[in-house]
Amino acid sequence: MDDNKPKSNILKVLLIIVLIIIVGLIVLEKTGNMDKILGKKPEASEVTEDKVTTNDEEYEGIINEYEEAMKDKEIANEIVEDKYKNVNSTIIHYYHANNSGIKLYYAYYDINNDNKDELLILDKSDVANSKYSIIGVFAYNGEKPVKLIDSNTLGDRSNLEIFSNGVMYLRGSGGASSGILEFYTIEADGYKAKVNTYYYQYDDSGKVSFYSDEENKNKLDYTSMDEVIELYKKNSNVVNLEALKPVELGK
Repeated sequence: MDDNKPKSNILKVLLIIVLIIIVGLIVLEKTGNMDKILGKKPEASEVTEDKVTTNDEEYEGIINEYEEAMKDKEIANEIVEDKYKNVNSTIIHYYHANNSGIKLYYAYYDINNDNKDELLILDKSDVANSKYSIIGVFAYNGEKPVKLIDSNTLGDRSNLEIFSNGVMYLRGSGGASSGILEFYTIEADGYKAKVNTYYYQYDDSGKVSFYSDEENKNKLDYTSMDEVIELYKKNSNVVNLEALKPVELGK
């Protein structure tokens, strides 16, 4: 009787088991499940390698609220804020006006480069060559969307731009010769915005002066719009809203 045959069979079984274990380890490593089994936390570089984008589910409440307000034909006779707390009331009233000719959109953009998208609400006239305007900015705080900028300061007599360095620039008009400049930056928590405000006034000769207060008592040393804007823009670019591929609301 050949005593080596059982030993040979045992070796074959052991070899097969070892091969199965090796293949399993390779699969776990490639799928990223090895770290989970070992209880290892991913490195920072591993977290930021793939962008974490928020989706429609996190912001669907805001999107739905706008679409409901757009369908509400009686809205012109009501106080918008009482019924739709997150919409831009000025723009919604204008949307329902006869022949307003505007459409509303939404888009996502990571304003402060923290790998989390903010929600932008936009409007655009159906006139040829018209451009998108930002009428609402929202961030997700982990539980719900929150306004970064009061929607009702955006729209009719104001213009908001986003710089690629994360600053949001709002210019609002208080009339033919006065207005306000506001520069918003998102705080470290990712869902509150800090604002720096400048008031401006043109005199009869066209010279502009800047103030730190609405009563124009504390005059600042700046002498031009570009000088103030560049304090925050710092050679960055204005974000191209068209490139964000906005989605039309109410479709």
